[in-house]
Amino acid sequence: KWSVQISSDGKYGLYAPTRGGLEIFEFRNGKVVRTLIGKVAEGVYDVLTFFTPTNNHVIYYNKGKRTIRVFRASDGQQIADMKCQAKVRQAMATPDGKALVVAYEDGAVQMFLIVDQLDQESITHLQLWRQQQLQTDVEDFVPQEIVEKELIEE
Repeated sequence: KWSVQISSDGKYGLYAPTRGGLEIFEFRNGKVVRTLIGKVAEGVYDVLTFFTPTNNHVIYYNKGKRTIRVFRASDGQQIADMKCQAKVRQAMATPDGKALVVAYEDGAVQMFLIVDQLDQESITHLQLWRQQQLQTDVEDFVPQEIVEKELIEE
């Protein structure tokens, strides 16, 4: 048993046999262009694999290990490895490829930002997101009347 997923441009596919391994191959000629996970015995588990909509990253979930790994598609470098709190029911990337939304069997839903240290745009996105979260936390903590009063006095 194995899984195949296709990139949004239709040029590449992901091959992930349940016995282990993950490869990117070209549809045109069937040749493997990059091995993301070697053919190592990880047990016989179902896996979930897909390209982000931008084709910049590959997401890999191993149901037995309950781990999500994120790989940079251009060079195969693993940029994240997360242990999941419960079995993943569904996972998908946002249309801009900047976040991963994960739904678990226990009903929980989490969102993870995909931040690649070699991609300045994703680093900037994280910094802006943090600033926005901090601003939201301050607004939730400080009563609106005080904020408005301080703005008027300035």
